[in-house]
Amino acid sequence: MMHSTNDLLVEALTPYEVVLGPAQDNGSMALTLYGEQGQLLLETTLCRAQLEDRRLLTDVVDGIRHDLRLIQQPPVWMSGKPLFGNDMRARAA
Repeated sequence: MMHSTNDLLVEALTPYEVVLGPAQDNGSMALTLYGEQGQLLLETTLCRAQLEDRRLLTDVVDGIRHDLRLIQQPPVWMSGKPLFGNDMRARAA
């Protein structure tokens, strides 16, 4: 079961390196994700229910993908684009 869970996580989170730690006494497992250059991107713990229920595991993967987009996307205020719909400087001129 854990082998197939690991395979699903690896496939779903490609191109990142997925490391699933050993099961704890309560059935939870640590999940660590590394970037293409080996940098640590994310660490989390998956509970037994998330590991055993495919729907919950899908939710976890969706959440991780969302987190990765946030991690890899610069904040709006750093993009040089206006924070709001129109550039307020243009109105002031």
